[in-house]
Amino acid sequence: MNERPSGAGSPAPDGSLEGLSRGFCRRFADPAVRSSDRLSDEALQDLMATAIHAYVQRVESRETGEVLPPFRQDSAVTATEVVVLVTELMKAADVEIFELGMWKGLGKI
Repeated sequence: MNERPSGAGSPAPDGSLEGLSRGFCRRFADPAVRSSDRLSDEALQDLMATAIHAYVQRVESRETGEVLPPFRQDSAVTATEVVVLVTELMKAADVEIFELGMWKGLGKI
């Protein structure tokens, strides 16, 4: 599979999963668009669940010990945004911080 950072090279053909993903990311990169063209709560939840499943499947299928970072360094995701998301993910999955520490201590995530 040939993976490119978003914006690199030519866009994927229209209708492909890659093309749809890149189009979505380009459109919602602008905060004004995010606030004016809001996704419903249900659509956002579905996107999050799908992204989580796809990410974990990719990480678990890697044959090297190198883990795929969840976002590119140039994506401008802040530490606050990460902590808010992680906190809400843990609440939704009913995982306590103690359990997370134990899981991390068991080895590969």
